[in-house]
Amino acid sequence: MLDQKLLDKAARVPGAASATGIVSGFTAIADKNGEPLGDAHHSEGGNYFPGADGKDARYPMRSGVPPHGPHEFALDAHTADKGGYKVGDTVRIAGNGPAHEQKLTGIFTTNDSQVTSGGSLALFDTPTAQKLLGTPGGFNQIQIKAAAGTSQTALKSAVETVLPKGRAEASTGKQLADGLAKMIAENAATEQTFFLVFAGIALFVGIFLIANTFTMLVAQRTQELALLRAVGVSRRQVTRSVLIEAFVVGVIASVVGLVAGIGVGAGMCALVGSLSGSSSDGPLVVPFSAVLTALLVGTLITVLSAWLPGRRAAKIPPVAAMSSVHAAPTLKSLVVRNTIGALITGAGMAGVLAAIQISNDKLSMRVLTLSAAVVMVGVFILTPLLSRPVIALAAPVLRTFGVAGTLARLNAVRNPRRTAATASALMVGVTLITGLTVIATSMQTTIEKKAVASLKADYLVSMASQGGTPLSPDVAKKLSTLDEVTAVSPLRQSGTSGADPTFLTAVDGKNFGKLTQLDFAQGSLGEIRGDRVVVDNTTAGTTDGMGGGLGAADRARMDRTGIRALTVEQGLALWDTATGSDRVHLVPIGLDLVTVAGLGEEGIPPLLRDLVRPARRRRSARSAAPAESPADLARRLGRLSPTERDRQLLNLVLGQIAAVLGYPSADGVPADGPFGDLGFDSLSSVELRNRLNTATGLNLPASLVFDHPTPAILAAHLGTEVAPDAAGAEEPADGPAERGPDQLSGLAQAVEEALAGENAQRDALRGQLRAALRALDGEPGLGVDELSSASVDQLYAFVDRELGDA
Repeated sequence: MLDQKLLDKAARVPGAASATGIVSGFTAIADKNGEPLGDAHHSEGGNYFPGADGKDARYPMRSGVPPHGPHEFALDAHTADKGGYKVGDTVRIAGNGPAHEQKLTGIFTTNDSQVTSGGSLALFDTPTAQKLLGTPGGFNQIQIKAAAGTSQTALKSAVETVLPKGRAEASTGKQLADGLAKMIAENAATEQTFFLVFAGIALFVGIFLIANTFTMLVAQRTQELALLRAVGVSRRQVTRSVLIEAFVVGVIASVVGLVAGIGVGAGMCALVGSLSGSSSDGPLVVPFSAVLTALLVGTLITVLSAWLPGRRAAKIPPVAAMSSVHAAPTLKSLVVRNTIGALITGAGMAGVLAAIQISNDKLSMRVLTLSAAVVMVGVFILTPLLSRPVIALAAPVLRTFGVAGTLARLNAVRNPRRTAATASALMVGVTLITGLTVIATSMQTTIEKKAVASLKADYLVSMASQGGTPLSPDVAKKLSTLDEVTAVSPLRQSGTSGADPTFLTAVDGKNFGKLTQLDFAQGSLGEIRGDRVVVDNTTAGTTDGMGGGLGAADRARMDRTGIRALTVEQGLALWDTATGSDRVHLVPIGLDLVTVAGLGEEGIPPLLRDLVRPARRRRSARSAAPAESPADLARRLGRLSPTERDRQLLNLVLGQIAAVLGYPSADGVPADGPFGDLGFDSLSSVELRNRLNTATGLNLPASLVFDHPTPAILAAHLGTEVAPDAAGAEEPADGPAERGPDQLSGLAQAVEEALAGENAQRDALRGQLRAALRALDGEPGLGVDELSSASVDQLYAFVDRELGDA
């Protein structure tokens, strides 16, 4: 909140001519019958902030004097005239507190956007406004006027030096104007879309009306056109004459429609303003783009609609036209039309079926709308084919009209194209009206069902303003005293801040259950009090305990490590235990220690190694053969051909993938399927890496899956690591025992070179020799990559071995 001290500082900054403290908030004005005046969403209250001359330049008084004291106020002229108020009247108003009466001391004029858009504006003196509008001693905004020769940017920089950091920000007048223009444009976009949809519907219907009109005009002038053909006029000239006529008609009709549309718009503004008082008092704006678009679209639609009748007229032979007013269409043209109509209808139906399967709601709606329009066009093209069966079905009804009904049926059947052209416009209108009615009714029914399903209360009382203005606490108290009321619950919301902000809602725990009917996935409403809360499924993050958001593969992976998903009851109990303990590193998880111990020494996660003793796996005579060691795998792959080696490695990778994802076998894992499409995330990728490390003895990176995006590519990479030189993988004939002396001679030479070299070289060789000796003695050692995951005891043992002789 901005206070008086900050206002004084802002008035003294360099380049400031004056500073005005602004208080604003919701203030409704009642008419003489007690009903709200104007649009309640734009009913505002503010403060009259006089300058040195005792006047507020923003609000010149038309009559009366500015307000002074806690019982006086001024009202804008538009609202005063609408309510029939004069200076000296007592008016009932309501702000953030209870409704009360104020004396009207002045009526002012203003160009405030709230007033020009149909709202009202009430002004109080500054202390009264601060008290009534919920900002005691403070201001919502401070407006600073620049002195002569000072730019907006320079004044803003000067003001920012006196603002409290993180609590207030400065904006130039241009920034505010641009923001307001953007907000108005966004609000108008919805209305614009609504009217454009109906404009599109009108154009769609108009196409059929215009085409039908020109079809009848051409049919009536068939003999005239045929005479022109007989004296040498070409088909192209006949078509061109029809299109020129359509162009002239389109231009004239577009001009008339544009003028009529402007008149309708002005009339609608006046009608809406008289009914609701929410229309703007600003001028009626007709942009040049709207004029140009109306003329172009109207003329183009008219010409395109007349093109087919013009082509049809040009194809009539002169002799046939002289003898018959209506030449029957050829069988070929009907077959072509029906074929095209069937293809378009089929494409539209395929689009509708595809839209149903699309998971993206926005994309699905777009595809569905476009496909429905395509189906409609296809059906209209097929109308001549459908006219005969439809007329046959209607024959019993037509017979009841006697001779007139019989003649109507025969006339409709005689020329299916003419019947289709006449009925298409009506079909379009009825189809669109029916579709829109069904959509609107369905949405209304759905909303009503949801509201009725969860709400048992008969009335919901709220402020008429927009933006969540709270009711006075006295309202609930007064309602609870009424004999007709059995249960009342105040409802108050407050937002939270942080990384994941949300809303907290406070209710009367004793009565809230009587007013609502909520569907609980777990637990019940009970009696809400200070230490009990109710949350929705989204906030809880699950619909089935704290592990409800996990998939089957995630659960299987957790089960293999011995970590079990927690239920809501277990999670809450562990939370209570954790918050009541003073231990810093308490981790409440569910563990299956038997499963953890069964993972073996290498498979137990480092954090859990001190909790269990690895189970010793004894192998009986009936047990399966031991798993292949990495050395055995390398030797076996080295003896295979390149093709067979690649196949074996691919089978290894696919088998490990199936185990990680919980597949029954590797048959369902595609070799060329990307890991992302298979369902791998960061956790499953690390598990696959660990399994392949164990199987191959390699030290593969954690980014293995991301570096090699498919199983086939990953298997090829393993081939270069496990058996880089297949030809040399075979043991030499003399065996490792015979090669020992040669290797020891090479080792001795390496020692001599190290002694003559740098300290770093000697340290590296010393570490390699100690690791080799530990391996010969059967002692487990720690590699560089294992240090980060070792337990405390393992680290101490490592230090003792490495530094014990120092």
